[in-house]
Amino acid sequence: MPEDPRMLSTAQVARRLGIRTETVYAYVSRGVLTRRRLPGQRGSYFSLDEVDALTRPQGPQRTRRSPGLADDIRTAITLIEGDRLYFRGVEATELARRHRFEQVCELLWQQPADFTPDGRALRRVRSAASRLPADAAMTTRLRVLVELTGLQDPARGDLAPAAVAAAGARAITLAVHALPRVQVGGTVADCLAEQLAGPRPSARVRDLVRRALVLLADHDMAVSTTAARVAASARANPYAVLATALGPFDSPLHGSAPAAAYRWFAGAVADPQRVLTDALAAERPPAGFGHRIYRDRDPRAEHLLARWQGPRRVGEPLAMIRGQLLERRGWFPTSDAALAAYALGWGLPPETGELIFGVARMAGWIAHAIEEYAAEPLRFRLGGVYVGPRPSS
Repeated sequence: MPEDPRMLSTAQVARRLGIRTETVYAYVSRGVLTRRRLPGQRGSYFSLDEVDALTRPQGPQRTRRSPGLADDIRTAITLIEGDRLYFRGVEATELARRHRFEQVCELLWQQPADFTPDGRALRRVRSAASRLPADAAMTTRLRVLVELTGLQDPARGDLAPAAVAAAGARAITLAVHALPRVQVGGTVADCLAEQLAGPRPSARVRDLVRRALVLLADHDMAVSTTAARVAASARANPYAVLATALGPFDSPLHGSAPAAAYRWFAGAVADPQRVLTDALAAERPPAGFGHRIYRDRDPRAEHLLARWQGPRRVGEPLAMIRGQLLERRGWFPTSDAALAAYALGWGLPPETGELIFGVARMAGWIAHAIEEYAAEPLRFRLGGVYVGPRPSS
């Protein structure tokens, strides 16, 4: 422990604020807290004054907030409360039990939508997409497919809710039907299952994909969703909104997080005791564990993992590690971990989680675009706090 009583360890900060340690790191990444290293001490330390400032009614030296900041956005789409996730007032896990992804899209958009692929447009999109490198990342491929679809839609500038919903359904449908391994098609879940598992995917793979699509359809103001709303605020068309959102989504801290979880889980299956020991010694949770939004559990992961049907060689070491991380560090698995576990257990490719996540979240981005189009335009014009040299007189 540090000799300076004005410095607190990460664990002390978490206890003082009544939050989890991963939330402390989230505060660091957002610039709310400043992490310091002390000579002769391991780990991170924080100023007591800075921590206590967070408990004051106005927070740590905050100025009046612009109405365009994400935590001031009024939305009727998604509620996350008490470690539970709701879409339009309906619990997401209940929707995942009995509804198709397309039905959840219509719920989020509050509009009917046609997910039947336009054969002529699909042929054009497939032809153009065939020129992409075979090893193109899935998020890159999705972004290109969305842009190609938008180029063929003469009504792409129509921002009425019904037209935006139609564009969203068109973008999702053509994108999944134009994936390189999809030949038969069908529902959105059928297409992704075929892309991931090959021709005639099993019923359990199709059901997993369907449930995951529903659960990942939206998650309030994630960074990609904020980007989508900024684009919609500037009155970009729906396809441009999707392409904009896929920018920050294509990153290791967001859309590519499932791939990191897959790599970590692969190592855990190969040598579970070593990986567990390393994880327990680390300051931060491993990929696929802990979430800044949830306190004790990720309901999406719980729903998916409760239906685990994978082989024992994968299931047993992962169950052991999950139990130990939760019991000893309070680190619970996220949806990234759940999809990584299924991909490993069922022999699906490493990009499984990223692909399902990206397609699913298009539903949420379109929902937020519809909502944002009804708001005052250009409301995300924030003011910078200049910290450079003053102009010379």
